[in-house]
Amino acid sequence: MKTGDIIKQFRKSIGMTQSELAEKVGFADRSTISKIERNQRNVNQEQIVKIASILGVTPADLITIENCSPPPIARSLPPVYSCGYYHSVSAGIGIGAEDSCEQYSYCFSTQAQADRCFAVDVHGDSMEPELHDGDVAIVDTDEEPQNDDIVVFYDKADELGYIKKFRKTNECIMFISLNTAYDPMVFPFSDFADRITIHGKVIAVNRKY
Repeated sequence: MKTGDIIKQFRKSIGMTQSELAEKVGFADRSTISKIERNQRNVNQEQIVKIASILGVTPADLITIENCSPPPIARSLPPVYSCGYYHSVSAGIGIGAEDSCEQYSYCFSTQAQADRCFAVDVHGDSMEPELHDGDVAIVDTDEEPQNDDIVVFYDKADELGYIKKFRKTNECIMFISLNTAYDPMVFPFSDFADRITIHGKVIAVNRKY
């Protein structure tokens, strides 16, 4: 049985349509899934990981020698672990409410790294061109942010979460959008500790497309 046949079998077993799977993976339309399931199109490593996560299986469950890109003899898939997955940033992220979030599968180096990370959806265009609306950011809560790192933080004043570039000066802390249409968010040190919670540093991004 080839990879396309296996994907089709798992998809049907959970009652998911080709259109639904295509949308979740980030393909433009169902025809791409249709070609994959007919073994007319190969899937790369990143797509295998994403499809497996959506179908609730492991990447190894979908891999066959007949249909793998790149070939298994050239490069094996890295281990895949799961972290918490949030659709928006809130004050509660990272405080251990595991039952309040979903799980996100990613190629972390170790389970320990996965345990200290979380995934969160990117919303809007303020971080274009580096981060796009619909991307998923992988955030390490143990990473101490340095100037020009991209971080995820929560502002208690407006009760909103943000993804911005971190910048610390002698006078203040700034969070900067990569899209120049947005002004920097500037906080004096006197307000920062009581108002802002930095959840962690963005260490990777999974593209929507």
